[in-house]
Amino acid sequence: WGNLIAKASLGAAVLAALPFVADLLARWPWSFEMLVASAHTAFNVALALVFLPLLSPLHRLAVMFAPSQEESGPPTFGPRYINDAAPYGLAVALGQSAREILHASEIVRDMLEDAWKAIKTGNAELAQAAGDRDDQVDLLDAEIKRFLTRALGEELDEQAAGEQMRQLRYLNDLETIGDIIDKNLCELVLKKIKLRVDFSREGWQELDDFYAKVVGNMLIADTAFTTREPMLAQQLLRHKEEITRYERELRDRHFMRLKAGLAESHETSAIHLDLLTHLRRINSTVSHVAYPILQGK
Repeated sequence: WGNLIAKASLGAAVLAALPFVADLLARWPWSFEMLVASAHTAFNVALALVFLPLLSPLHRLAVMFAPSQEESGPPTFGPRYINDAAPYGLAVALGQSAREILHASEIVRDMLEDAWKAIKTGNAELAQAAGDRDDQVDLLDAEIKRFLTRALGEELDEQAAGEQMRQLRYLNDLETIGDIIDKNLCELVLKKIKLRVDFSREGWQELDDFYAKVVGNMLIADTAFTTREPMLAQQLLRHKEEITRYERELRDRHFMRLKAGLAESHETSAIHLDLLTHLRRINSTVSHVAYPILQGK
């Protein structure tokens, strides 16, 4: 509206003075194209010279024509890809639900990343924010399940029914991981802050390494879910066994530090061991996606 008011006002003035303007342009010994370009440039320069000093009244006038809308708050969170009303076929609908499941997986991985940052930095607000996002995972879980069980209908062929079950299983695993992060890892952050303790240097290095391996497996699981590639599924299960063995090794190392009397290890022993347990649970849960791939379901 501000742009329209300014240009219309100056345009009306130029039209009113058009004989004078035309006579002025005719005096210049330029080509027709140069005259058009010069007139256009002169109009915009005049527009700036006239209305820059008048921005405040121009703004008030524009608001009269287009009053500001009331703030409605942040946008409501919801599914991005599933749409009951869209007239898509079964294959496209299953593709939509698969993309929505990956959306949920992305949120879960972000939750884990923020929870881990909160553990390292002692940031209770970050831990709370990470835990709160479990509500988003729960919402997507409910919406995707409804979409897969009702919107797609009950008359599915064997292949479509198998894909439906595969997606529901992985979605359920992601919801479980979200609960582990919210109810266990984020609680450990608050416990660590309350006790005002920290891990030993060796303990931190081991936990960080273990966390990185679990995150890597989560990315492999997402790719295996998307591609249904048997080699990735086999790799995922190998990594699951390796991480289980590695967890036992890290527990033994921790017990050795306790035996050696390292003060930090005694103060944080329960938290350290609980972190290993919950990270192993996350890794075990996300690895479930491999089984239907290898079984051809």
